[in-house]
Amino acid sequence: MKAARFLKGVEVLDLMGNVEPIDVSREPLYEVRGRLIEAGLAEAAMLEPDRPADAVLLCEACNWAAKSVSEEFYELKGPAVDSAAALDCQSGWDGNVFYLHAEGVGVACFHDPFGQIQSEGVWPHPWSGVRRQDLAFLAIKSPALRRLLDLATRPDATLKASHVYRAAVRLAS
Repeated sequence: MKAARFLKGVEVLDLMGNVEPIDVSREPLYEVRGRLIEAGLAEAAMLEPDRPADAVLLCEACNWAAKSVSEEFYELKGPAVDSAAALDCQSGWDGNVFYLHAEGVGVACFHDPFGQIQSEGVWPHPWSGVRRQDLAFLAIKSPALRRLLDLATRPDATLKASHVYRAAVRLAS
């Protein structure tokens, strides 16, 4: 019995040696993911903060959670958006709005009235007209909705907002 526990311990230590350390610049995204899970969005556990598309989804869910779950999420919004912008996301400002784009999820936008987002850059594309913020939680749960949001909000959008909204209603029910 003791030998089996010892060997199991050695196996765990071997596995731990293969674990990548968390990039501290992504810490806000990991924090957002943890808080979303605590708030009941279990599907957030499937998101990887080091992947640009997942980082955009986490930022958008953080922003929506600040409005619909707890204002405490606002504290994480700026640092999370900055972390996502540091990945391979196209990002930048247009007026008082910061845009994040990642392949597979499209473009999310963030108003920043309190100057929490420190990232720089200029967003050269017009807004898609798709109001996607309240779809943030559903987008985490639904790969189909993520694909539609991508097609409707990326700079070379090929889908209309009305298609996204109709699909979201069907997916939510």
